[in-house]
Amino acid sequence: MLPRRALEETLYKDGHRNTNFKGQEIGLTRSFSNTPPPFSALGSQYTPNSEIGVATIDDPSLLYGASGDAYSLSPAAQRTKDFLSEMLGKNLNLQSVAPWTPSGVKGYFVSAGPGGPKDPNNRTIYVRQDVPYPILFHEAGHAGDPALADRDLSIDPSYIKGLRTPSERLDYLFERTGKPKVKSETEAQSFVGRKLPAFQRQNPDLNIKSNDFFDAPYYKEYPASYATKSIDDFYNAELGQMQNQFVTEEDADRGVAMRVFERAPETSLKYALDRDLASKEREIKDFTRAYVDARLNQFQTKPTEPEPGYFAQ
Repeated sequence: MLPRRALEETLYKDGHRNTNFKGQEIGLTRSFSNTPPPFSALGSQYTPNSEIGVATIDDPSLLYGASGDAYSLSPAAQRTKDFLSEMLGKNLNLQSVAPWTPSGVKGYFVSAGPGGPKDPNNRTIYVRQDVPYPILFHEAGHAGDPALADRDLSIDPSYIKGLRTPSERLDYLFERTGKPKVKSETEAQSFVGRKLPAFQRQNPDLNIKSNDFFDAPYYKEYPASYATKSIDDFYNAELGQMQNQFVTEEDADRGVAMRVFERAPETSLKYALDRDLASKEREIKDFTRAYVDARLNQFQTKPTEPEPGYFAQ
């Protein structure tokens, strides 16, 4: 039984179509001044989206000391750094990404610790050598977001177990993990919309194509995707492929180590027919589209339309 969300892959039409960033690199040369640290497992909290090439990381222990390598800046990159430093009111530092960073990620911002939202003087963004202008400005949007300083995406398993209905559990998961990410990623995109065109006008000699970035459907789909990811995570937790394994008294008497029990198909059908759950899904999607549209439509030449979905009349 597929979750309802599996039939509606995106919230916006052609949502995965992204900008081609070729030729929009800001111009960086890496200085290998320090020895990269040994590989360290990043854990499940590091889940960057490889489509747009950005990530925000909330656990500082994952990347502290991940890279001490600074960059030599081209004249264009220096202008970009100076502009963003002025916009943020902080000294912007550009450092190379950790050596184990997934290849699709062009940059990220660590939301705690040195260079994070609580640093009084500096903001640090970790980028690849070929980082393009839109991605750097997106990360600068995170660097200027004070809400990231105290963001808490943790969930309380004991509290979830006390919620009696699937719709209540989905609501809790979205409020704790999905909605904060939808908001922070939308605000980062809004920062690009407000600041990149101004920088482009000041620097007509640079190959900046801000409208291409804004008009690609993924400009809105990226922040919206954290809502549908919450729904996916909910179904995976409640109806996922993980099997329940335990030893019964009967099994122990027979010398059997354990018996495997899989969730009955009736459970999936029950979820599929749950009207309150379906209503909560629609509520989450409607909230997300409304929030993203209100903040980002103004930057698109023709705002990307919502994906009507499989069940549209």
